[in-house]
Order: sequence, then C-alpha cells, then structure tokens
Amino acid sequence: MSVSASIDECFSESQLAIVAVPSVSVRQNVKDLSDALSSVTSIVCATKGIEIASGKRMSEVILEELPEFGKDNIGVLSGPNLAPEIASGKISSATLAFPNSNVSESVQSILSSDVFRIYRSQDVKGVELGGALKNIVAIGAGFIDGAGLGANIKAAYVTRGLHEILEGSCMGPRGYFCWLERNG
Repeated sequence: MSVSASIDECFSESQLAIVAVPSVSVRQNVKDLSDALSSVTSIVCATKGIEIASGKRMSEVILEELPEFGKDNIGVLSGPNLAPEIASGKISSATLAFPNSNVSESVQSILSSDVFRIYRSQDVKGVELGGALKNIVAIGAGFIDGAGLGANIKAAYVTRGLHEILEGSCMGPRGYFCWLERNG
C-alpha cells in the first residue's frame, strides 16, 4: 500500500477500490474516478447513508454511475467502527456484503487481519439499510439523554428502534440478521 496524489497512479495496479467519502459526495467522487478504475475488479463502499436526491442506497448510486462493474462486483462494508481506532490497530469487526459469495470471499481475504475481523453476507440491502438506519436510532437516544429522561426509556427506545430496523430492512438470503452494522 502506498500514498499518491495521482488518481491514475493509485488505481493503476489495483484490483479493489474502497469508497469511503461522505454520502453527499459519493456520486460525484465515483464519476470523477470512473476513468481511473480500469484495472479494478471490485468496489467496496464503506459510506453509510442514503442519497437525499434519489433515495438510493450507496451501492445503487455506484452501480448507476459505473454500470460496467455489474451488481455482483459492488459491495458494502459496515460495522461498529471508528476510523481512529482502526488506524491505531485496535480490534474491530465489520460485515462485508456482496451478492456474489466468491467476490466477497476474495475481498474478505484482502481486508481481514489479526485485528480486523470481517464477516461475510450476501444481503447488501440489509447491511446498507442497517448501517444507515441505526444512526437515526442513535440520534434519538442522544435526544433522550439530553432531555434527562433516563436509561429505562432510552433502552426501550433503542430496543424498539432495532426491532423496527430488523423487521423492515434485513430479511435477505436465508433470513440473515446483520447485527454488526446495526449496533455500531
């Protein structure tokens, strides 16, 4: 791994691209990178959120801008992770979702380490929605804290919020429940 100011140089021999930018700029960043991604075979989106203008998940935005990659080669990475902790080598885990299990297994082998455990899924939609929607629950929990309403109501609110997310977003292949990306 190396650092470069040249986009073309960054991706000249890369097989994998990781998109980790704010959700409001995913579409433009992917458009800007499209010519440089000629050697890339898979894209992982680590951005949580929904595009405001279209209501699309980030993987859908990427597929729309880079249709040549196809649905099977665009995946998502989500979990209870803080970038500074990952950078400092603290133990972390995440869920990696690709529609194609062979692609997922290949990317897992690239990203996993002794301190970064990756669990695989084929439920891209559930992983993305879980990662985005749990932030709404977290904001509500913060309001409850700020209002001084107590731990009982906060626990009830968080429990109900997670239940709603599970019912609405994550009933993918074989009923997989994506807990990591929801609870981070």
